[in-house]
Amino acid sequence: MRRYLQNITNLSKRIKGGALSYVILMILILSIMLSMYLLYRYYKVKEVDIEYVSLQLQQDIKSGINLLEHNVVDISDTGTELALFEGSVDSLRFVKRAWGVFDLIHITAIYRGKTRNRTMLSGVNYKAEAFPALYLADKNRYLSISGKSGIVGNCILPRMGIRRGYAEGVGFYADSLVYGSVGEADKVLPKIDDRFTNIDYLSYQQSDSTVNYASIPFGKVLFNSFANNRISIAGKKMFRPSGVKLKGNIVLSADSLIVLDKSMMLTDIIVKAQEIHVESGFKGRVQLFATKRVVINGGVTLIYPSAVVVSSKHKPDKLKPMVTVGKGTAIYGAVSVTDTDKKSKEIIYKANPGSFVSGVVYVDGVACQQGTVHGSIYTEMFRYRSRIAEYENHLSGIVINNRAVKKGFAVPDMFNSKTNIKCMFRVE
Repeated sequence: MRRYLQNITNLSKRIKGGALSYVILMILILSIMLSMYLLYRYYKVKEVDIEYVSLQLQQDIKSGINLLEHNVVDISDTGTELALFEGSVDSLRFVKRAWGVFDLIHITAIYRGKTRNRTMLSGVNYKAEAFPALYLADKNRYLSISGKSGIVGNCILPRMGIRRGYAEGVGFYADSLVYGSVGEADKVLPKIDDRFTNIDYLSYQQSDSTVNYASIPFGKVLFNSFANNRISIAGKKMFRPSGVKLKGNIVLSADSLIVLDKSMMLTDIIVKAQEIHVESGFKGRVQLFATKRVVINGGVTLIYPSAVVVSSKHKPDKLKPMVTVGKGTAIYGAVSVTDTDKKSKEIIYKANPGSFVSGVVYVDGVACQQGTVHGSIYTEMFRYRSRIAEYENHLSGIVINNRAVKKGFAVPDMFNSKTNIKCMFRVE
């Protein structure tokens, strides 16, 4: 009997010990599960918090763009920083620098110690009411117009005004000479920004990184972020960099002539030389700067926002500056050609029939305009060449329409208005 009770006692102790182990095991499992749940909730909250901060930074960037486009904040090249709200942890930092005739605006949003950056090309918002469709300097001559022509938008014209004309026996066929109001022009064009008349600032700088053309990998894109130092690629007197693919903060230059062809892919870069020839089939987003001339053959597309700038400081006996735009070519952005020889009456800008420019054309000299402009054209004088004669201050078979420009289209700040800033294009 005693032995039996002893066995029962031992069994009872073993049961109690097993229950305790079981309870400890359950507590351990529950502790692990609770820890995992708490860890899950921690990272979930952290993930939501990161997402919230990311969204807040994104909204702050948009707020910065809105502040710029509504002229609430004035930024300079040295940079500007401001708090979005009084007592808030949101702030914005702006830095501006020139990229050709456009501006690069770098926006940094700061929120709770986190940052987000965006770099954008900017210009001024093109509005039909702020730009004339045509500005023709007053040289005491009529503007004559013939053929199937149309000028849509407000114009600034010589005091003598506009009249119906005849060229090769062809008269004027539209209902109205100008579909818009007409104001009186000055004897000279509005002064243009120095970036269009002095392009020395594009020359090689000590801070530039240099890349040898021969070292560029064939078929691969050479990309340089605008957050880095500028890359300079220089060629010989005549430079034909066929097959290259360049994107970003890059200047392609040559001492004499650069030839661009359809085998090239150029995005956001600057091209600088004495002369630039663009062959048929080329398509890219570029800014072309020349000190003598730019010849653009037919069938070329310069994607928005692009620019063509010729600035000449030649002597009268030297080669005249010239921009030629071929049939079937489209330019989206700005064209400018300036000539220091004011006594000369040679044509320095020729837009052939079938050419198209969307933006602003500025010709500080004589223009032969036979293509279509959706935007504005400023010039000292027109000259029309037919098969048998030349006509001064004459337009025939052209369309100039500044009301056809799409909403939100931006152009370089050619006249230093410093208003209506438009952050038009994001770059890397």
